[in-house]
Amino acid sequence: MKASAITFSRRHILAGLAGASTLLPLAACGTVATPAAETEAKTEEQAAPAKEEPQEPEVQVAKWFASQSVSDLKQGLVDSFNEANDKFQAEYVGTPGNQGELIEKIRVGLAAGERDIGIFNCSPIWLANIGAAGLAAELDSLIARDQMDMTEYAELALDAHRLQGNLIAIPHYVNSLIVAYNKDLMTKLGEELPGDSWTWDDFVTLARKLTTGEGSQKQFGVSSIPRGFNPTLPWIWMAGGSTYDDEGDPSKSTMSSSETRAGLQWVADLYHKHQVVPRPGEVEGNPFQGGIAPLIVTTGAAMRSYRGDGVPFAWDVIGIPAGPAGRSTFAGSYAQALYSDSSAKDAAWELLKHVTGRPGALAFLSVTLSVPVYQPGAENEYRNADGQPDGIDNVLNYLTYLRALPANPKMLAIYGPVYGTHLGNIWSGEMSVEEATAAMDTMVDGELG
Repeated sequence: MKASAITFSRRHILAGLAGASTLLPLAACGTVATPAAETEAKTEEQAAPAKEEPQEPEVQVAKWFASQSVSDLKQGLVDSFNEANDKFQAEYVGTPGNQGELIEKIRVGLAAGERDIGIFNCSPIWLANIGAAGLAAELDSLIARDQMDMTEYAELALDAHRLQGNLIAIPHYVNSLIVAYNKDLMTKLGEELPGDSWTWDDFVTLARKLTTGEGSQKQFGVSSIPRGFNPTLPWIWMAGGSTYDDEGDPSKSTMSSSETRAGLQWVADLYHKHQVVPRPGEVEGNPFQGGIAPLIVTTGAAMRSYRGDGVPFAWDVIGIPAGPAGRSTFAGSYAQALYSDSSAKDAAWELLKHVTGRPGALAFLSVTLSVPVYQPGAENEYRNADGQPDGIDNVLNYLTYLRALPANPKMLAIYGPVYGTHLGNIWSGEMSVEEATAAMDTMVDGELG
């Protein structure tokens, strides 16, 4: 059944019912009007101007399709939006599963005639999939119409949500790579704390000094490095490499290029040549959190695990080391897009601004330590939150060297089977960088056609 985005207020319906109830006693009294009286009444009725009943404003309702995580927070944002608006209202629809399942849910709704889909959550790695499906509206024209001050949002974070130049989503926050270190253990071992200008060579030198022992007694200098495709991209970029001929509009995979292989080889060497970070499954738990490994390459959001009583030692954070081509990191985020054919587009746009602006930024700070894209929230509430490390500016600084994730419209199909599988084979030592990248190129090019 086709759902309508236009409803009438409860007050309007009740008023109509009340008006109808006043006619019931007249119909039931049993009196009969005389012909003269009927003629007089008709004359008066024709002479008197018709009275127009006051009309209640129409209310446009937009649905927010979003993951079921932190559902109370999202429902709270919808509630605050509804309380502040008479003309526009919203409904939160929690959706189980991953981004692919969410896209499929929207497609099923469209096939059933639903058009009151308003906004939906998306990760930037799937933007091209969403764009290819025609699900997301471009937002630049709405921003221009409303004369929004977009300088309040981190520019590179917004740019990472463009598809072929058009902004199609606005992120709540970004989450990317940092390095955390155990200040107490570093001091005990007599090592100088890392500085923000450090390089790949500095990182390897320090990690080798901090790695001690052999066999079961070995203590790794680096607890772990995120192993997925997104967090591997910075090492590729910082070596001067790229995953595609054009990451904004790819037609060919370039994982086998010498620069891309060099970035992957640098990470692989940390596992296999320098042996400063454990291979997958080599150690249990988190040696950094246990106070054993002095360094960990992690994300800003993961700092939550170390705050307060999370660890029994003093710790701090620093930016990731710069590679031969400088410093870059990926723009991981949680963002919202506006459905392109929504029957509640005005309500949806107002809702999107609400949940990605200040109300949303402050709400999400209660559940994540990712950096708000809304800059006043980042500079104030985020920077000054209880328990932030001394080097919090090093986390905020990655807003200045973010880079967009590749926009492959086939990404949902290849993300795990191609990238997840073959990168995992590199880190475990089952495949060389040359073997794995050649296999990835073949599979990705086959999908791209």
